[in-house]
Amino acid sequence: MSSRSERTRASPQLIVFSYHKTGTSLFLHVMTKVCAKLGLSLVNYYGLVERLDPEPDVVLLPHSLLRDPIDWPYRAIRLIRDPRDIWVSGYLYHLRCDEEWCRNTDMDPAPPIRWPRVDYSFAHRSEEWKRAYLEGLNGKSYQQNLRDRSLAAGLAFELEGYTSCTLETMREWKQNGIDALDVRLEDVMEDFDGAMLRIFDHFKFSKARRMAALHVARTEDIRRMDQSAIAKRPQIHSRKISKWRGVLSMAQITSFESDHGDLIRELGCEPAGLTPTYFEAADTGVWFADVCTVRSTESDRINAIPSPIRQPAESAAQDAKVWLTADGKVILPVATSEGSYGFVVPAGRSSVRLESGVGIAPGMWAPDPDGVHQVTARDVGVRVSRIAIQSDAGDLLVIAPDDPGLRSGWHAAERSDNQLWRWTDGSAALPWSSITGPAVITIHCLPRDDGPARGSERPDARRKVRGSKRSRGLRPAAHHGGDQGPRDLGK
Repeated sequence: MSSRSERTRASPQLIVFSYHKTGTSLFLHVMTKVCAKLGLSLVNYYGLVERLDPEPDVVLLPHSLLRDPIDWPYRAIRLIRDPRDIWVSGYLYHLRCDEEWCRNTDMDPAPPIRWPRVDYSFAHRSEEWKRAYLEGLNGKSYQQNLRDRSLAAGLAFELEGYTSCTLETMREWKQNGIDALDVRLEDVMEDFDGAMLRIFDHFKFSKARRMAALHVARTEDIRRMDQSAIAKRPQIHSRKISKWRGVLSMAQITSFESDHGDLIRELGCEPAGLTPTYFEAADTGVWFADVCTVRSTESDRINAIPSPIRQPAESAAQDAKVWLTADGKVILPVATSEGSYGFVVPAGRSSVRLESGVGIAPGMWAPDPDGVHQVTARDVGVRVSRIAIQSDAGDLLVIAPDDPGLRSGWHAAERSDNQLWRWTDGSAALPWSSITGPAVITIHCLPRDDGPARGSERPDARRKVRGSKRSRGLRPAAHHGGDQGPRDLGK
């Protein structure tokens, strides 16, 4: 390694700091191609680095672990991401990756404990810490520990394991005294070209070199990749960049934000603030007492809502599997039965979404070309068969799964025999522009374990029934627009 006095560089060293699941793999590919195009040398350091070599043009630090300060000219970026997605993405990746440390079953406690008994990011820790880590695996690989647990237990294991070390390193960032441009992975996925040009501008590339670098970098843009290319990248779980809202329960979100809310804000994100922000019955008006008498037609029935409506118990809130958000405020079900969920939405809300956990649609797995990894064809939330909205004006709005107004957050309608349904992606917009006053919503869901079929469209997808006691005729419904969802990328 050259000393500082031997360094005769004409330009600053370029350094990319990152953390697990903040875009490490993406930028390894991007910078490798950029360096090849521009004739730059590159080195990639795993784990703790005592002191950088000042000679390479570009340095990648995928764990952001650097002991000695940098005392020569440099320009650096730091890749960051919402900590809630670091947690969820880490869990999903470790479930199926083939990294040796993650699949290691050698629990020999004899020192020195090194890779692959532990990951590079742990290797610098004390032998006592590493022995405790191996003992905590109970004779199974880290990956097998995740696979043997339920979703909730697996996420808890991941949070106590790898993710906790990542968050700890992120908290220690300021101690390094590094001057770096923070680059959010979410921003890269939203505007790949714009984000890359900002990075190359920060690196002081000339215009010609910026455009040359962008040209090769674009081959790593997930939005430009076809499915076969994505299947070859185990770090990529899906095109959706943010999953935490659909995967984490309210209890998990609340607990995580209680412990890490300061870090979430420090990284430019906002806590969800789910507890305890529930609507009171007084917010809805007294008319709901009358709704409890149950209004129905021959084929559609709104489940009875208990009166008076009481604020849900905290335990019920933490266990909720399906909920609504109205202008970002959480609404828990006030009545549930056999796959039906009843909600009360106050007046004056402009945006209402159906929220739930996220899983994999039955029968929607596809192997990659080498038969080792598997990729999901789609992530799904709940399987909705009907939505009924009862407003205080006496209108009963019944929405079928093939209604064209179901757009943002909805997969295509599907049918099997006489049954019609539509999957959400974990956060789906409800048609709400025509609802002005308070309303009761009943969501009817089918079990998740029936195999999906391709959908077919059906006329009269939605019907609007006027009057509080009986039908007064049908009216066609207006179409409601919606935005489309984002993406996801790994390591």
